[in-house]
Amino acid sequence: MGIFESTLFEKLRKSTGNVTTYVSGGQQIVRAKSSFRKDRKSKAQLRQRNRMQTLKDIWGDFRALTPEGFCTTSLKTAWNRFVQANLMREGMERGLSETADWLNVSIAQGPLLPPLLTAKIDGETKTITFRWQRQPDRPNCIGTDRLFGAVIDIGETDCMYWELGTRENDGEMTVPLPKDFKRKRMAVYGYAKNAAGTRTSNSLGLAIWEKNSKKKQRSKAKSD
Repeated sequence: MGIFESTLFEKLRKSTGNVTTYVSGGQQIVRAKSSFRKDRKSKAQLRQRNRMQTLKDIWGDFRALTPEGFCTTSLKTAWNRFVQANLMREGMERGLSETADWLNVSIAQGPLLPPLLTAKIDGETKTITFRWQRQPDRPNCIGTDRLFGAVIDIGETDCMYWELGTRENDGEMTVPLPKDFKRKRMAVYGYAKNAAGTRTSNSLGLAIWEKNSKKKQRSKAKSD
């Protein structure tokens, strides 16, 4: 702040840029405005922010699946584990802009061996057929491990999961799609969980289905 006497600028009251002039007590006052400059975000910070925004945007699609997949009864804990499992996954930075990116989303994370599991969506019969192969006992993989399949109605916050069977036998199970699904785009996942319900495998993205798409299925089985 400054005080000055000037016949040229007598009783001047004006703001220019970050400077304000006014009269107080018969004196001409000049005061600089307070200004705050925000630090620019680095590219890494912007990418991290984009990833977090994507996870917030898709959380509704997966919310009902995550307590089972991340072995908790708390939605808050499920959210934290969902973020930890997915923050750095491919597609998060660009907002899952490609339908195939949805297969990269993890709905379960753990030390068990992933199951040998495939899935196929039939848009005409409105069903999903899961098939799995027997896996011999080994560390982090025993016959009593339970197998789960899940489907989401992309962008509609609807989802469903089923317990399919166990690792000890080959198997097949066909389930109806939920009636309230819009069925424009769907993604199917699977994972294994121990009998006690305390540990899981990492989830697998099994199949993608798009209405009126020529290439609707992407299905796979995986084992480490």
